[in-house]
Amino acid sequence: MYADYEFYTAEYFGITIPSEASYKYYGSRAAEYIEQATFGRATADNVKVKKCECRVAELLYANNDSGNADDREVKSESLGGWSRTYAESKRSDSDLEAKIQTTIRQYLALTGMLYRGQREWKQ
Repeated sequence: MYADYEFYTAEYFGITIPSEASYKYYGSRAAEYIEQATFGRATADNVKVKKCECRVAELLYANNDSGNADDREVKSESLGGWSRTYAESKRSDSDLEAKIQTTIRQYLALTGMLYRGQREWKQ
């Protein structure tokens, strides 16, 4: 994992994942996605990587079909006469995968960690 629960709550200001134990589970799964996408280049001292892990962990947590409406994906919200509509069930695997990949690109696109090729380094 790149971030801990203290970073999640104090620096990322996360409120979706309610406990440290839950964050450890979903954060470690998020770290696996980041590790794969960055070809092992991600490091725990990079704040963008930590924030990316937090967001991906939230996506994974929200996808967990626990039966609690607060944990499900929100389909729509209104403000006047406030209403909220939830998805019937968790996201499909392909929808979740696409959302995770989009999130990783959003946070890490300009870091060079997503580059698939090899770079020539001048010594």
